[in-house]
Amino acid sequence: MRPPGRVAAGVNATNDVCVAVIYYSATGTTHEMAKAAADGAEKAGAQTRLRRVPELAPQEAIEANEDWAEHLEQVSDVPEATLDDLEWADGVLFGTPTRFGNVAAQLKQFIDTTGGLWQSGKLTDKVFGGFVTTGTSTAATRARC
Repeated sequence: MRPPGRVAAGVNATNDVCVAVIYYSATGTTHEMAKAAADGAEKAGAQTRLRRVPELAPQEAIEANEDWAEHLEQVSDVPEATLDDLEWADGVLFGTPTRFGNVAAQLKQFIDTTGGLWQSGKLTDKVFGGFVTTGTSTAATRARC
């Protein structure tokens, strides 16, 4: 017998599978990809939670970029991610724009808060994945993993 919330190998996803899509997006591109990922998981039969991480940038920086300020207003109804979302999920998909080849500080800060869950074993047997968006084409973005 499989543990509650887990899918046996070779079995199609059902509503027993819980997927959290947790992302950071400044102007909306990563948000759109996160929505598409959550929609795809739902179409496959999973329960989903679409969550954004808190914005850390100073208000004056946000206000200086019209697209950034507009996007924050548009997603004000998207709940912010909590550690409960990670405990709830069987699978977690992180989304982020790249910042000098790294994840955005906003997502990194959220991930850095998960140490207690990891230490207590509450992240064991969960599947984690990620996706990135970028505005430039470089060798790093074209690299195949």
